[in-house]
Amino acid sequence: MVKIMDMENKLWQSYFGAVWGKVCSIWHNIGGFVMDEKSGEFYADENCRALMGLRENTDYDKFRDIVALNGGGRDLGLPLCIELLDTPSGIAAGIVYLSKEYMSKSVFEGLDIIPPEEFADNIRKAVKECCQPDEFGVRSSSNHSLSVTAGISSGFEVPARLMHAAGFALYEAKAKGAGSICCFDPEKYAKQKSDIESIRAFSELLDKNLFTYHFQPIVSSSTGEIVAYEALMRTKGNIALNPLQILNCAKNFGRLYDIEKATLKNTLKYLSKHQLDFENRRLYINSISSHALDDKDFYAIVNDYGELLEKVVIEMTEQTEISEDDLDRIRVRLEKNNMSLAIDDYGTGYSNTSNLLRYDPEVVKIDRSLISGIDQNPKAQKIVSKMVEYFHSSGYTALAEGVETSEELKTMIYFGVDLIQGYYVSKPKPVLIHDISENIREEIVAYSIEAGDKDKKVFHAED
Repeated sequence: MVKIMDMENKLWQSYFGAVWGKVCSIWHNIGGFVMDEKSGEFYADENCRALMGLRENTDYDKFRDIVALNGGGRDLGLPLCIELLDTPSGIAAGIVYLSKEYMSKSVFEGLDIIPPEEFADNIRKAVKECCQPDEFGVRSSSNHSLSVTAGISSGFEVPARLMHAAGFALYEAKAKGAGSICCFDPEKYAKQKSDIESIRAFSELLDKNLFTYHFQPIVSSSTGEIVAYEALMRTKGNIALNPLQILNCAKNFGRLYDIEKATLKNTLKYLSKHQLDFENRRLYINSISSHALDDKDFYAIVNDYGELLEKVVIEMTEQTEISEDDLDRIRVRLEKNNMSLAIDDYGTGYSNTSNLLRYDPEVVKIDRSLISGIDQNPKAQKIVSKMVEYFHSSGYTALAEGVETSEELKTMIYFGVDLIQGYYVSKPKPVLIHDISENIREEIVAYSIEAGDKDKKVFHAED
């Protein structure tokens, strides 16, 4: 076993003396060792161990081989030099140091430096193209994988900092997923090192599929009956990330596609297990339209849950434009599988009249920002009432989302919206509820009757 030098050891003292410890503490590029062949023991100071890369379980034979490989007192032109001292038979002692030539040169001198991305890509291509035949010359598989980690710890000499940076790099690579190239960026690390827990949590969330969902009822504005539920992303376990944080991480690490795939697959699995609860109801599933699944992944899900897709309303939520090709592909899938389409957040971002005509949805969800405090905002009332009229004249179903007060509920029912969703009606819950509060349901019916009576009034000229 490797032994740290014992200052009281007579063998050690006879060759290095008391002053050696002082020398090594000043200059870390030199160290010493003593080998006792008779006892099979050797002593190495801390510098020697570090220079030679010795492990704690290195035995006498292993150490002797290392000394021999590095010249054993002969100059082999290596960066690590060993000079043996004059000793009696059975005893070997020497000093280990870095050569002056090596220390005076740059670590990278004479090397062909290529960008790390190019280096990693070359490795990936080589692995992909390397398909070894079996003993009969048959290439049984074209799938290979290889994980390569390499780096230089310059700037992270303090072990605690180095370990933290390594952990950051590891979770960043895992967050980007298999097959990706991840190069550690010190500047990015400096800005985001406090976010390592979020990165770790996001990586674990996707790797272990720790998603869960809450369901918020969507009710009829005339009867208060539940006609659908919206599935809202949540997490389980020790993943303390909210939906916005999850989507931000997914965007930063190029994993929005994986979120889209997990959302559709998980919610349909839930629908499959609770079919009786959806007998006359539908499920709204959020979709990132610009990251729609490719045919392979989509039809694999269709193969498992195809008969349930007629109960699904795909809700486009992303605030970005999508191409005509992507939109055509989505339309074909919806029509082929009897799925419906809803546009979320109408009145904000890309949810405008132009895109409404492009998408031609069944349901239009009026954004919360237009509904908040609408009972006290005459300008918003004019805009939203005209919106609802336009939706109905175009054959769209109008849904008011984010209704949080009785006054907002009354105003939107008076404007003639078809569906209501919001905290005032019912908050999202981890289980499906079969009915909303009886008081709220009666309130919705009363407002609906009032709105109907209001429309039926006849006004004469003298009035």
